[in-house]
Amino acid sequence: MPLSSKHADSSQIDLDGKFADIMELCFYNAVMTGMSAKGTQFTYVNQLASSDKNLSQRAKWFTCACCPPNVTRLLGYIGGYLWSFGADQQKKSVHVNIHMYSSAQLSIPVGEDTVKLEQKSNWPWDGKIEFSLQSSSEVATTIKLRIPGWTEGWEVRFVSLKWRS
Repeated sequence: MPLSSKHADSSQIDLDGKFADIMELCFYNAVMTGMSAKGTQFTYVNQLASSDKNLSQRAKWFTCACCPPNVTRLLGYIGGYLWSFGADQQKKSVHVNIHMYSSAQLSIPVGEDTVKLEQKSNWPWDGKIEFSLQSSSEVATTIKLRIPGWTEGWEVRFVSLKWRS
């Protein structure tokens, strides 16, 4: 992926999982905790640093409200943080690098074919992540999974391999 891409970040330049580990930590422990579940209230205080003496309260609005548009922009770009991918039209091949886990779908055109990857997860509350790949047998597909640095053990299982014709 070229460095000029609008989603270029360290996780896509260097596939070392430590960059995605930090993104994930910030996303779940700072970005998502700063906004209420309904998305109508925000706080600038780190919820993990809140205490009974210094209780963080979410407000409906701030004099200088940068969180609402920044969170909206981040959520609009989230696909670029979940994965990076590329297709080689001449070699009829696709590669997908999974950086963060969520429930999402990706479609990559390769000539007249389309490679579809669906990711299902309740991450980080559940460690199970399922992938469903739909691809023509003529398109070579490589998927690289990030194994989080904090993981003590992991397992990859192939339930079934079916090619569509």
